Amino acid sequence: MPMSPPRRTELIRWARKRGAYVVEDDYDGEFRYDRQPVGALQQMDPEHVVYAGTVSKSLAPGLRLGWLACPRSLMGIWPPPRPPWTGETA
Repeated sequence: MPMSPPRRTELIRWARKRGAYVVEDDYDGEFRYDRQPVGALQQMDPEHVVYAGTVSKSLAPGLRLGWLACPRSLMGIWPPPRPPWTGETA
């Protein structure tokens, strides 16, 4: 269940005040057939939200394709991506 707009705003305020990051796992963000999709929290504050996405549910579960959209401040800290042919999972 998605957060209400006031609660989402409160969470972003909390992250800004504390200098913290929110990790948003949006694996099913596009699967809203009974109502309008809720926008990603990451678009509210890209510098405090790490956005995790995947197409495993919609494209191919065996593909295991996912990504992170990180704030610029984390770009040098985050581990580099692994080549897809290693067979390792995160």
